Amino acid sequence: MIKMRLSFLIPLLLILSALISSSLLFWQEMRVANRSIEQAGIDNINTTLTHLQNVLDTQLAADNPEDAKLSLSVTALHPGIRTLMLSDEKDTVILANHYLWEGSQASHVSGYDDENAHKVRQNRSSSISFSSQRSLLSGYYPITLRIAAGGLGIDRVGVLFVEYDLSPQLAQARHNSVIQAFSFGGVIIAISIAVAVLLYLLVSRRVELIVETSKRFAAGDLDARVLLHGHDELAELGNAFDDMASQRKATEDTIRTLNQELEQRVKERTTQLEAANKELESFSYSVSHDLRSPLRAVDGFTQILGEDYADKLDDEGKRVIGVVRDNAKKMGQLIDNILAFSRVGRKEMEMSEINMVDLAHSVFEELKPSMDGRSVQLDMKPLAACQGDRAMMHQVLVNLFSNAIKFTHNKQVAIIEVGCHAEDKENIYFVKDNGAGFDMQYAQKLFGIFQRLHGSEEFEGTGVGLSIVKRIVDKHGGRVWAEGKVNEGATFYFALPNK
Repeated sequence: MIKMRLSFLIPLLLILSALISSSLLFWQEMRVANRSIEQAGIDNINTTLTHLQNVLDTQLAADNPEDAKLSLSVTALHPGIRTLMLSDEKDTVILANHYLWEGSQASHVSGYDDENAHKVRQNRSSSISFSSQRSLLSGYYPITLRIAAGGLGIDRVGVLFVEYDLSPQLAQARHNSVIQAFSFGGVIIAISIAVAVLLYLLVSRRVELIVETSKRFAAGDLDARVLLHGHDELAELGNAFDDMASQRKATEDTIRTLNQELEQRVKERTTQLEAANKELESFSYSVSHDLRSPLRAVDGFTQILGEDYADKLDDEGKRVIGVVRDNAKKMGQLIDNILAFSRVGRKEMEMSEINMVDLAHSVFEELKPSMDGRSVQLDMKPLAACQGDRAMMHQVLVNLFSNAIKFTHNKQVAIIEVGCHAEDKENIYFVKDNGAGFDMQYAQKLFGIFQRLHGSEEFEGTGVGLSIVKRIVDKHGGRVWAEGKVNEGATFYFALPNK
């Protein structure tokens, strides 16, 4: 798209208007001049030819043809008269400014019109007309011709014909009009050029400066300023832009400072949080590890007590010893789970491509001893490969499969379905069972550590397995969630990035 600058557009319009005005002025001047010249020519011919008409009438009436011829010749010297002649009633030339025409037919003379001459003789009134280009003026005037015949005068009517050339006056008028039009157009063009220069200096150059500065500012140069001086509207606009730019830069500087301070605070808080987490994990590991020896002692001494003093203990005492040993074992399992949970946070990941189908089959085979005496069916759907730590993903499937096996022990036929579906940015895997299920209003508690929705008497466990699943999946940049319905089973989902 062609861009037209204001400093060029306005002068161009002025120049076009000047050309149009000059053309209109030339046409109007020519029109007025032509009318004036035509009218002056008519008046001049009328005056000259009327006088000649009277003179010829008198001289011819006195039978002085030589005087009449002299009068016609003198009149023919008038500037602009090309043809001047007198013809009789038979259109025979009697007198003419060109002697060769005398005695010949008037119709042979260029410009002479027989019909106009006949009308003038008949009506005895003069007639004036223009040529087709209106540069020649033709006049016909009646003249009384007297010839003596037997002592009596016989009146005849002749025609005085004149052809008047207006070309010199019209050419001069055209020349004057052209000079006047060009003078007017030149003045307008000079004014247009002056206006163009003034517009460029006062408007366009300053607008260009504002536009260029705006582009630089928009491109990120916050120090760009217009710096216009003056008290006109453009200077006020430039000053307003400079004020806005200064305020914007100050705001940007403030935001940058706040961001830097915020980033520093985040780094400090992150460092503190990481240190606290490491201390907490170290504390949990130490406490869990240190609890193992007392628990082993409790379990060992209660076993000795039960075996060496069995004959001295009644049934209630033996039951109590059994309870102590069972709880010691549960406590040991809980400690093992806590240690496993702690190790997940500390362990570095070794990323590789994992065949999830092979891994799922391997985990199911490992857990078969826990399914002795039960009918458990594995429905394996196609599983997409993923990128991750194989040991960690092994633990995820172990915990999810163990969870499904545990909560389906009341079913005559337990069905565990494993599947996957791919989306744009992640693969979503699921493990579904037809077990006890859960109430969806407590779904958010499932993945919290030590959170249980069922009593330990009904289903054994420590409430750490699903927490380990969530921690591993989070470490892989994924997410976990679950769906279920009481007594109709549950489905546990985990999504992993596919890129």
